[in-house]
Amino acid sequence: MQKKTTLFQNSFEKPYLEVMPKIIKETQDVARNCADLKIDSPKKSMLEAAGDNVSFYAMKHTIEAKASYWAMSQLCQKASIPFSFYQKLAQSEDSALKNLADDNLNTLITRYNRSLLIRMYKDIIRAVLSSRYSPFDTDKVVTIIDDTLQNSKTYSLDNLQICGYVTDYEELHIRLADKEPIAGVSDSDIYSGLAISTSDIGKARLSINYYLFNKTTQSGLCLKRFAKDLCNQRHTGISEASIRTSVIQSFENFPKLTMTAKLIIGNAENFSFHNSQLYNKDNWQTKSIAKYLGVTDKDMDDIITMALTKKHNLWNYVMSITEFAKTKPFEHCCLLEERAGNLLLYPDKFGIVAAQV
Repeated sequence: MQKKTTLFQNSFEKPYLEVMPKIIKETQDVARNCADLKIDSPKKSMLEAAGDNVSFYAMKHTIEAKASYWAMSQLCQKASIPFSFYQKLAQSEDSALKNLADDNLNTLITRYNRSLLIRMYKDIIRAVLSSRYSPFDTDKVVTIIDDTLQNSKTYSLDNLQICGYVTDYEELHIRLADKEPIAGVSDSDIYSGLAISTSDIGKARLSINYYLFNKTTQSGLCLKRFAKDLCNQRHTGISEASIRTSVIQSFENFPKLTMTAKLIIGNAENFSFHNSQLYNKDNWQTKSIAKYLGVTDKDMDDIITMALTKKHNLWNYVMSITEFAKTKPFEHCCLLEERAGNLLLYPDKFGIVAAQV
């Protein structure tokens, strides 16, 4: 039972009008292979798991399918079983423990007395959700976003590029950026942008976050808390009108966000460290930062090695984290990009002090 590998398509410097039609087609191809099944409670529908092979009764016959990592975690949640505990049993080499994992899940899931929405992709169960879940899938979301931008009077699509994207049966992630880099900062390869994310499987809300993209390292820096009000919508009650409003407001705020980001970059470039021990992986402060980032000592050593090749300041330290983030799976990469952004915005919270000029 392994997590799905998320494939990030890098498209830096490719025009929006060239890449967006491809993204729309990919989401439509996924949608054509998807289906939803509403079933009665697990007990009534005779839902049963044997490892990640799940069977249930729907549409007057028994359906058997393999459940994704995420769908298995949702089944465990509804059975009130900690997924990490279930995994330890299910992945054991001891057949008795494997059987115990199935027995626990199949017994406890019968106590869930509500109907379910089973979301399928081909022969894979991609999600197990409450029947109250309101599907608003990525093919619809991306089409609405494109239509809104095509008809926008506040931003020209000729000035927009797509830095990269993810489209699969679980999620959508698109990174948009200005065609021209931010002027007036020492790092001449930094682009102002937005990242739009959503999920078909209850994994994440529809969100729009402010990003900075580095052309040289092909990496991103998420300044989520800096622009936290752009968009963060739950799928319950989501509508076409609310998506359009969020996109329009985000691009209306974009020039102001870019100007503020320019000041933040300039300050970070001039932020020399009072404590050079930040480049020592054995220092307590470095270990504290590594713990916050969720990386190992070896990972932190790699980050410091990158940082040592650049001028010692807050900006380059944070850029080294985002450059390292690219070596990690997509979800972990995004988490590192967000936490690196918090480090940039709030260095004092991590005990990082600027040298006295």
